[in-house]
Amino acid sequence: MNSTETEENLQREMERLFGRIQKLLADQEYDECDALLATFEAKLFPPMFAVGVLRASFPVRKKLPSWEQVLGETRVSISRQKT
Repeated sequence: MNSTETEENLQREMERLFGRIQKLLADQEYDECDALLATFEAKLFPPMFAVGVLRASFPVRKKLPSWEQVLGETRVSISRQKT
């Protein structure tokens, strides 16, 4: 797989995940959204993608126990990128 294919696959995955999060939040399916966040591994994605996941779910973060975990992993990912 070349870098263009990898980028296209990542883009599709990001769009799929954002769409899923937006639908779950619109439907007030907070438990299911939290389960999705619990399986999200920030280190596997570019830091700005993880920031996007956090921003999309920010308004209801208090209802998503896994939100803080994703925040912490994203902070680590960003700090590693800086070094």
